[in-house]
Amino acid sequence: VPKLGEQQFGVYGYLGESPTFFQTSQGSRIPGTGMGNRSFYRAGVYGHWYVDKFDFYTLFMHGRDNVFLGNAVPANQPALLPIGAAGPSWNGGFVEGHYNPNPRLIFIGRYELTRMSKEANPAIPRNLGNLDTWTVGYRWYPIMSTRAGFAWLQEYSRITNAGAAPLSGKDDVSNSLLMGFDFDF
Repeated sequence: VPKLGEQQFGVYGYLGESPTFFQTSQGSRIPGTGMGNRSFYRAGVYGHWYVDKFDFYTLFMHGRDNVFLGNAVPANQPALLPIGAAGPSWNGGFVEGHYNPNPRLIFIGRYELTRMSKEANPAIPRNLGNLDTWTVGYRWYPIMSTRAGFAWLQEYSRITNAGAAPLSGKDDVSNSLLMGFDFDF
């Protein structure tokens, strides 16, 4: 198809278990003695799409943890679970676009999000921890050869963390600027 490059997509998933408590000796954890394993999983889809001088990365993920992992409660002490506690679940993803006017210059734009579907503790507001991140930037390659490469990059990001400001409970917003160099040989 004219103006379309290689299109890539796939699915992924993993599941596992993590300990919720450890054996101790005189009040100190004994490494490698994790017990009370509880399950977690992550699953999603991804894609890399090309259209002329643009390419886009896309990703969606769903995650879920056991109620004990989500509340940081040892599995041998269920009485410590808050009333109505549940296994937390969330969805997240991103879209990142690149515009490549020539091989030495790439403009970047990215939007990332995380949304809580279910909080571990019902006393926590459902939107606490929802994240929105916007990023714009560029990479310029003044030196490119078969033996070495040098890139100058700059990115500006704005992150909004819903309800996470410690004193007011309002959205916690932070801005950052990255300016750096990459050298490869």
